[in-house]
Parts: sequence; structure tokens; C-alpha cells
Amino acid sequence: MAITCADIPGLPDLEAIQLRGGKAGADRVVRWPYVAENRSFKPWVKGGELVFITGISRHRSPENLAELVYEGVDANIAGLVILTGAAYIGQLPASLVRLADECQLPLLEQPYSLPMVTVTEVVSRAIIAD
Repeated sequence: MAITCADIPGLPDLEAIQLRGGKAGADRVVRWPYVAENRSFKPWVKGGELVFITGISRHRSPENLAELVYEGVDANIAGLVILTGAAYIGQLPASLVRLADECQLPLLEQPYSLPMVTVTEVVSRAIIAD
């Protein structure tokens, strides 16, 4: 059985991650995790990635986050994970959740305090074990 976006919050140590939008597409299969820090990630993905946006290397406005949803649909990614917390991206805009719902692109929220190394290791191990 393949790992889907809906499965991510149920993986060990990832309970803090929540599926916020795009639930109609939550059965999309996750091929691999990818942390994207460029303005555009489309040239760097092949499809099926669970793309993580941390906000560390560039300011992410609500408009830019919306662009990433459209780009994700166009690039056929599995889903988009936005890290939130006081340091970079404070919270998910309600408009972004609505857009993810409209586009049926899974939108997950990860607290910035949850280490990326833990998340990518758990997701990668689950994919490989599958």
C-alpha cells in the first residue's frame, strides 16, 4: 500500500502535522519528500513529491503561497507542507486553505518546532518500507 498525503499525520512522530486543505486530494501518493527554498520549485520536481516550504530563505507572502499551490497542481506534486511558527510563516491564511480545497491539492501544516530531519527521515523510511 502506497503512502498518501492523508497518511502523513499518522506516521510515528509526525502527529503534529495536520491536513488543513485539499482533503479531496488527500489520497495522492507521496513519491518522495522535497524541501523547496527557491521562489519556484517546478523546475526541481518530477511529480509525486511532498513539497515542504519553510520560509527560511525567502519571505512568503499570502500571494506567493497561493502561487505555490497553483505551481504544485501544475507540477503534479503529491502535496504541499507549509511550516508555521513565529519565526517565518506565522500561520496559514484562510484564503490558502480555500484555494487548496478548490484545487484539491493537499495542504498540510507542520509546526516549525518539528525538526525537518525527523520529518524527512520518517517519510522516506515509510516510502522505502512500502
